[in-house]
Amino acid sequence: MVVATSTTAVAVSLAALVASGGFVGAIFGYRENPTTRPLIGVAVALLVGAFAHLAVVDLVPVRAVLGLLGGPTDTTGGLWLLVAFDISTVVGVLWFLFALQYTGRDDRTSSIAYFAVAGVLILLLGPHFMLTLSGSYVGFESQTPNLLLGVAVVLAEALALIGIFLVLDVTFQHKAFPLAQAALFTGAVGLVLLVPFVATTVRNPITTPLLLAGSAVLFTGVLYRHRPFETLPVVSLVGRDRVFEEMSDGVVIVGSDGHIRDLNPAAQRLFEVDRASAVDQPLATVAPAIPDLSISGGGSPTDVALETGRTVSVSVEEICDHRSRGLGWSLVCRDITAKRRRTQRLSVLTRAIAGVTTGQMQTVTSVTGAIDSGDCEPEHGGDRIQATATDVATLVACVRDIESALSSSEESQHTHLDLRETLDSLSTDGKFDTVVEAGPRSPVVAADPELVTATLTTLLAGTESATVTVSTDPERVTVDISPFDPSGENSLQALSLRIANTAAESASWDLTTVQESRTHGVRLCFRPGPACSAPGGDIE
Repeated sequence: MVVATSTTAVAVSLAALVASGGFVGAIFGYRENPTTRPLIGVAVALLVGAFAHLAVVDLVPVRAVLGLLGGPTDTTGGLWLLVAFDISTVVGVLWFLFALQYTGRDDRTSSIAYFAVAGVLILLLGPHFMLTLSGSYVGFESQTPNLLLGVAVVLAEALALIGIFLVLDVTFQHKAFPLAQAALFTGAVGLVLLVPFVATTVRNPITTPLLLAGSAVLFTGVLYRHRPFETLPVVSLVGRDRVFEEMSDGVVIVGSDGHIRDLNPAAQRLFEVDRASAVDQPLATVAPAIPDLSISGGGSPTDVALETGRTVSVSVEEICDHRSRGLGWSLVCRDITAKRRRTQRLSVLTRAIAGVTTGQMQTVTSVTGAIDSGDCEPEHGGDRIQATATDVATLVACVRDIESALSSSEESQHTHLDLRETLDSLSTDGKFDTVVEAGPRSPVVAADPELVTATLTTLLAGTESATVTVSTDPERVTVDISPFDPSGENSLQALSLRIANTAAESASWDLTTVQESRTHGVRLCFRPGPACSAPGGDIE
């Protein structure tokens, strides 16, 4: 005879197995979502538990192999009770982990949660180890295994109840879930938590598969009816905590008493404080430069210069309850230091282009006057005016290129430029000669291509003929332009150098003037790029 129990008991056990299998199949479709992993564990635990119950209670061959004595429904020495306790404990701790992730509280409590779950599972394994050593007949006569098993079940039930309360809290307080969805989750977990208590009270093995089947059906109903992982609170409540933590702007929550209640990592970096030392401290102590919140709330952003040297734009919004009573303020602090510096540089460029235009137009006026007075040949004067206008147009175009490069973004340290290709593209008019000295590295530099190209164009626009020498060594790549004499205040070279210096201020490379013997020049020093690995010799 294969079946050890009644037909009804076998049918219920098979129904639990089918229902648990259906739950596993349904949840497996969401396996790519990290939040579902604990719930996948719950589904597998229900499936394994249903199969284990069917094997040790209803199937005679399995009971014979295990050497189980007594009847399949005996409570003393009945392995089905141990299975019931195991299922409830494992499902309880896995549900707890799922609830933490699903309500967005896993980031702050993950270490404590995993420690608690590990402790429960160790307590659960203890009785199994002792019973295995005691022999093939599994009973509950030993007080020590009973004690450990009882503690494990109680702790698992407590953790599972905490998970249920978390889901209910975000359902009623934050409206993060539909009420029916939370009720189905609660019912599904509640049925599993009842398994050990009903089993020891009713003392009939059929109660275990009945409860497991009901739990699996409810879990599956949640997945198909409410699709919880398509409307995860990652978009609502979970997202609130995670977005708060991951925002690039600093966010500070201040209570009505002016003390800091919370701040995100970006705010900690901005004000150079850690959360532990800033929370519950007056805002004036952590950020004394921020103006009085009571008069700045709801207004336009205010630019504030911090003691750290940074400039931040602070937007203040008052936090009110549903009765419009003030609870505090939220501060969004955006670091505009780089933006402010770019604005200042663009202002310098604007003044530079105005100086270029004014100075060169004065030259045009002087030449025109000389032509009128007969002191200058018209043909020669016309050539000078044309050359001056061309130089002015070239410098204006260079300023616009530098302005575009500065306003687009800060220079990227991961951008590279081949100087030889760049200089070859700029030497089409034959105004300068390029000399690339052989060295251990090729002339590839770590710099913003647009900014470097615009700067070189600006400098070369101020020269009538020059030699550009590129030299490399393991530490740097140097570009020398000579002759280049910026001594005249309104000379074309002086103006182009002033514009180029503005570009160099925002870059990681250096621009200096040099004088060797009687020759003046300018020098740009760059960091070698990663492609600068070719040994000495010709550069490919």
